[in-house]
Amino acid sequence: MFYIKWIPCCDPLIFVFFAVRPMNPILVLFLVLQVFGQPPGNVFQLGFLHCDDVEGSSAYVSYRTSASAASIAIDRLKRENRLVGYDFNFTILYDQCDENVAAGMAVQLFANYNVDVLIGPTTNIPAVPVFSLAYFYNRPVITWGLTSSAALDDVTRYPTAGILSIGSRSIAVAFREVMLEYGWDQFVFAYSLEGNDEKCETLRDDFQDMIAYYQDLVMSYSVQITDHSEAGMLAILKDASTRGRIIVPCFHEGNSRGLHRRWMLVAARNGFVSEEYVYIFPSLRSKGYVVPQPGGTVRYPWEELGKGPQPSDQEALIGFQRSIFIVDMQGQGGVGSNYTQFEEEVIQRMRQSPYNCTDACSGPTYQQAATYAGQLHDAVYLYGLAMEKMLQEDPKQYRNGTEFPKYLVGTFQG
Repeated sequence: MFYIKWIPCCDPLIFVFFAVRPMNPILVLFLVLQVFGQPPGNVFQLGFLHCDDVEGSSAYVSYRTSASAASIAIDRLKRENRLVGYDFNFTILYDQCDENVAAGMAVQLFANYNVDVLIGPTTNIPAVPVFSLAYFYNRPVITWGLTSSAALDDVTRYPTAGILSIGSRSIAVAFREVMLEYGWDQFVFAYSLEGNDEKCETLRDDFQDMIAYYQDLVMSYSVQITDHSEAGMLAILKDASTRGRIIVPCFHEGNSRGLHRRWMLVAARNGFVSEEYVYIFPSLRSKGYVVPQPGGTVRYPWEELGKGPQPSDQEALIGFQRSIFIVDMQGQGGVGSNYTQFEEEVIQRMRQSPYNCTDACSGPTYQQAATYAGQLHDAVYLYGLAMEKMLQEDPKQYRNGTEFPKYLVGTFQG
């Protein structure tokens, strides 16, 4: 039996589960969404940086399965009679999750298209030069999706930025609270760089920063998992077990690719799941003990991927009974029934004007909304709320990036 434990001091979007063809990057798409047909002088210029069909990120932030979420957010602002009399112009460029392309596209958005705000990028490495450029041009920037590095939280370095995604720093702080809750002060960190998507390397660095800041936990050992076979994982487990009994594994897409299952199965088969051991999985892009599948179905992490019920599932389950997941719920929080409706609308509207993504969005891969499409909606909606506040206080400051972040403070139903 599994349950959720709320730790009040942690980020409210962190959940702790216990069980004791690429598009041309210079292609520009202009979209004009008329709210109430106001004069051209009342038009907000929104710039977007998207990744399109990039390996490793498509399921999470692909343009083809997320972009229309921005239109849905504009419609919501309209329904709620916010920013009445203002229109919105969208300029969309593709950075393809590449930092060099992202920097060039950001300059185009700021200098050539004169955008009032930049929504994006959606991954860590491209966000660094874009944040710096936003500061140089003093324009607001809001990121979403896979931007999780704690380095992006530096308000002195990036004072014009707002981040919608849960960062690995928040995961690290939540991890610390779990450790302190149970009186634990040492752990072993075992991480994989397979997939090379920055996730585990960023998490490791943020764990080390958290430890240096609070100085009440010790990472007694850190080891890289280079062999993902059962034999390779067993060797790491044997090594790690000599350094500690609280083991923190990190895998690229561990749940969705079955690596968490393999790890716990190896642990269960080789005597590493006694009451001495606890396995803590701090993970972004995860829902913990529920693993989303293509087509909207789910499975449990101890079930073998794509093979139906297997006798070894019960062995893996024994391992997971000694585990804790600390996750971001894939940016969806306590998902309500209306989220399914939202996902369907995202896919439907990508085929409609002004996106008109028909043939390019017809494949089976593009029939389910990107995991973090909801965050794109929230980024645009939050920008609208912030602009409403700024216009009431000082309309001349509406594109002043350094004044912008304080107007992001507040609550709303995403």
